[in-house]
Amino acid sequence: MMNYREQSACRNGRSYRLARATWLAGLPAMCLATAAAAQTQPSVVPQETPPASASATPPTAESNATLGEIIVTARRQTERLQDVPVAVTAVGGAELDAYGLDKVQKIATRIPTLNIAPGGSGAGAAVRLRGVGSSAISAAFDSAVAIYLDDLSFSTARVVQAAYLDIGQVEVLKGPQSLFFGKSASAGVISFGSRNPGTKFEAGISGSYEFEEKGKAVEGYISGPVTDTLGVRVAARYSKADEIMHNVLPGVRNPFIGEESTDAKLTLLWKPSNTFSLNLKGSYSRYKADTAAQFSENRCATPPNPQPSVYPQVSFTINPSLYDCAYKDQRYYFADQLPAEAGQQPRNNGGAPYTDLTIKFTRLKGEWAITPDIALTSVTGYSQIHSEEFGLFSATTEGGGAGTPINDVKTFSQEIRVASKFAGPFNLQVGGYYEDRRQFFQTGQTAFGITPLVGPDPFTGNTYDYEYNQLTKAKASSAFVSASFKPVDGLTLNAGVRYTKERKRSQFKVLYSHAALAGFIAPGGSSTVVIPFRDENWSPEASVTYKFDNNVTAYAAYKTGFKSGGVDTSALPTVGTIASINACNTGAACPVRFQSEKSKGGEIGLKSELLGRTLRLNLVAYRYVFSNLQVQQFVAAETLFRTFNVGEITTKGIEADVEYITPIDGLRLGSSLAYLHGRFTKDFVSVLGANFRGRAPENSPKWAGNISADYKGNIGRDLKFELGTALSFQSDYYASSQDANRFKYKGYTLVDLRFGVGSNNDRWNISLNATNLFDNIVVFQDGPRPFALPGAPQDQMTVQNRGRQVFLRTALKF
Repeated sequence: MMNYREQSACRNGRSYRLARATWLAGLPAMCLATAAAAQTQPSVVPQETPPASASATPPTAESNATLGEIIVTARRQTERLQDVPVAVTAVGGAELDAYGLDKVQKIATRIPTLNIAPGGSGAGAAVRLRGVGSSAISAAFDSAVAIYLDDLSFSTARVVQAAYLDIGQVEVLKGPQSLFFGKSASAGVISFGSRNPGTKFEAGISGSYEFEEKGKAVEGYISGPVTDTLGVRVAARYSKADEIMHNVLPGVRNPFIGEESTDAKLTLLWKPSNTFSLNLKGSYSRYKADTAAQFSENRCATPPNPQPSVYPQVSFTINPSLYDCAYKDQRYYFADQLPAEAGQQPRNNGGAPYTDLTIKFTRLKGEWAITPDIALTSVTGYSQIHSEEFGLFSATTEGGGAGTPINDVKTFSQEIRVASKFAGPFNLQVGGYYEDRRQFFQTGQTAFGITPLVGPDPFTGNTYDYEYNQLTKAKASSAFVSASFKPVDGLTLNAGVRYTKERKRSQFKVLYSHAALAGFIAPGGSSTVVIPFRDENWSPEASVTYKFDNNVTAYAAYKTGFKSGGVDTSALPTVGTIASINACNTGAACPVRFQSEKSKGGEIGLKSELLGRTLRLNLVAYRYVFSNLQVQQFVAAETLFRTFNVGEITTKGIEADVEYITPIDGLRLGSSLAYLHGRFTKDFVSVLGANFRGRAPENSPKWAGNISADYKGNIGRDLKFELGTALSFQSDYYASSQDANRFKYKGYTLVDLRFGVGSNNDRWNISLNATNLFDNIVVFQDGPRPFALPGAPQDQMTVQNRGRQVFLRTALKF
């Protein structure tokens, strides 16, 4: 048996292809023998993706001729992608680095039907997969697509706003995944695994300049052994872009909106023996921007004449001479707050919009081979997500309608899993999970523009309308068991179930309200009763897998999912609302409590490697039903959100993933194609009175896909070049679930391009990258503009994608 250093050398010998995944190519026979032995010997090596920064062995003719393995953790243990009965797409670290895919929004272009719309004062983003997701507004909503960073679950989608550092692989699991990933995985999972230290010293630095947004970035890492048993890896990144958006309103503090990100990560890997390891990761990320509503613009209902605003200022309309209503022209309108209101409003940055987000987490993962056939894994984590922002949500040029929300989420979690790898036909994996979460939300609001009309509050001098906070404490525990049985060669039966129990307690407190709003907004000092939420859930799953040989596998699976309910954080603290909340525990209808969302269905799949393992073809057909949908909709005339459970979505479709090593030396092709038929299959009446039954949910295109091509060649003996392109596309789609008939958007195509030159030993390279090459602006999400007059044609606030970016990047390795 090889020692730890030899095993690590095998892992470091992996080469990382520019498309979609981590590939094992050109491994020595010793490594292949170890991989085969791993079928019976439990691994105690941390399951994150191996360090993609390790020097790759130059490809040989043999390694170029066949596809390598893709290793995933779709069932919380390392397995070949071709063996797991799960629809998974993996994007490897080399592609992330090469194309500058440092944010989830950019990664989404590689995953058909994955849609990510950043923004929203609560959750911070809406993440949808196959047309199913959650609102970006309420901080109380868990994401229907669970987000994992280095084995830690993050309940809020706000983490997608930050850049991700030193990532070795991203896995996107489609469909319900509650058996292995627990609550908040009702529609899928996005899992990021960062790189680990290797057994030899290595270091690297890279820098880039982006021409369109005047962006600069520098990133570096140092990795290697400290002793025979301890390895360390440190990575850091700083980036700053000065002009991500053009604010065309005159007189604002930030005519060009910028962003800045600082990220650092420390990894310690201690392996005192072949049967035990500890992996500690600490991560820090801070993101700042000159806006609270990235790439958000008004789509006027009756262009070019915008609709009147009820905001009580001197001017009652959006000024047509300033606001052109061309919602795809990348001319954005972000007013500063009116001076009369900006004076005493907390955290308002002098009236100029901003975002300030900090994400910190520490994770300790231990793996212990108790016996040659039984392995124990423990994951302990603590995370904090803290965001402060100030934004104006009226979409007028007058600077009215503002909020200064604070979101702070602290989470402690502990997970333990035990898995067997017996040589016999029966194996088992059992686990338990505990989570303790404290979620604090506070906001000061200028919703009615009282101060310009009657002056500051006479008792406090405050120039805003009201301020309130909400504290939610949640505890969740769950346990799962998954068993596999192989009655005959090639056939595997899997079945399992997870039980989840969750308890939440939430309370609203009104800190202040303007005297002129007495009788409407609850007075300062008032509070609600503590609102409880309780739920329990059983999430079963079963699958059957048949391997015709090592290259062809078929499977069928039945899966269920569960997304926790809770207490909303977007209520307007009126006297009537507070009274209704105080009646929540008396059996009356509770306006802020929402119930859990569930999913169930199944899929059949075929995974194959053909033509001498030069062609990988994976197919899946699925049908899932999502019931008791958690819905949040904005009532523009009332300036509030309503939260409720209603309706049902049924999604069904077919997806195909293809990878092909062509007969042309150095040329690889890839493609993914998805057919999606999603519909509201029960009555779903929006706040505008429209019944959505029979209509597609938002972000549910009938067709979506991508095509990639990568070509590598030599320039003499010492140099090589790489040329790559990736094209993503989708057909027509809706971007809103409030108005059933209007605003269906045309399909679109996005193109990325890359050309690079470097040394054959990978010591240096220079590349020119373009993302969204043709500057195609598309809408991800829309919703009614606040403060429109009741009965008037409704303007829509749209959330759009990022425009073209062109990077010149250079990298050095030592």
